[in-house]
Amino acid sequence: MHWTNFEPSFSPNFQQWQGNLPRFVWGQYEGQLRRALTVMKFEQQPDIGIWLGEQLAEQWLQQPQAKTKLRPQVVPIPLSNRKQAERGFNQAERIAAGFCRLTGYVLHPQALQRVKDTQALFGLSPDDRRRELQSALATGPGFNTRRPWLIVDDIITTGTTALEARRVMEKRELKCGASWRSPHRLFPSPWNLDSTDNDHLT
Repeated sequence: MHWTNFEPSFSPNFQQWQGNLPRFVWGQYEGQLRRALTVMKFEQQPDIGIWLGEQLAEQWLQQPQAKTKLRPQVVPIPLSNRKQAERGFNQAERIAAGFCRLTGYVLHPQALQRVKDTQALFGLSPDDRRRELQSALATGPGFNTRRPWLIVDDIITTGTTALEARRVMEKRELKCGASWRSPHRLFPSPWNLDSTDNDHLT
């Protein structure tokens, strides 16, 4: 398959700026896009993530939220040390790197760290997901509390992981005594899932 020859099913309706987790979603998790993610993660093709991040960036730069004067820092959702060692790379970081290459934003791959190895969230209820992720994430070096930030991941389902990441990062802001608040808490992701049946791929 030639990744440069396919178009994702992008629609402005995928963008959801309301609610407790404003996010920007690029396409549906189906067809060639689903295949691209699977090949990247399980057939050792991290460069696909770079390309996907660039496609995400092209759509993002057309949005009014991208016109802010203060460029955000980009923070990928981390893998556990065990899973990253097994895979050899973090797919969210590869997507974020491609995103930053095109946008010129600064990538902070260590700003969030997974300090607890969690089980796959596939099949868990929302409450069980929250319990599983409790105390799993922590902030690391390089997190600037005075700049807006974008959380990047490969898949979003219920948003539990993104919400936990945001909670941890906002707690760090309060500890640092920062009075500045980001105007956007965004979740750029190239995947939009309507059910929870596929996030075991994360």
